[in-house]
Amino acid sequence: MRLAHRGIDITVLDGPYVVDGKPTPDAVAYYTDLIERLEALRTFAAESLLRLYNEAWLTDEIGVLDRAAFVRRLSNPAVHIYDEVGAAIVYFDDGDMFGGHAIAISIRDGAPTSAEIVG
Repeated sequence: MRLAHRGIDITVLDGPYVVDGKPTPDAVAYYTDLIERLEALRTFAAESLLRLYNEAWLTDEIGVLDRAAFVRRLSNPAVHIYDEVGAAIVYFDDGDMFGGHAIAISIRDGAPTSAEIVG
């Protein structure tokens, strides 16, 4: 199921977070919490991927980035709630830091566990 919440694209996969074709109150609470923590998730991505950008993907057009500049480049978040309770991925556009690939933050029980370049 796809929907928008506070202007953010949300995908909720069938499973414990969907009943009668609608997100459960737990699903709504979970994706609302993730949306409220987008800035912290951007910071997590920067802590995980900034060094990789500066050492391997650096371009003359963008230049060397610090954490704040990296965070500012992450845009267009999308939240995917999976069929396992507590599992989610939050995606961001990469601001062309990684050739237009998306950044995926894996979430387990509300906590970020990894940040990866995908797509």
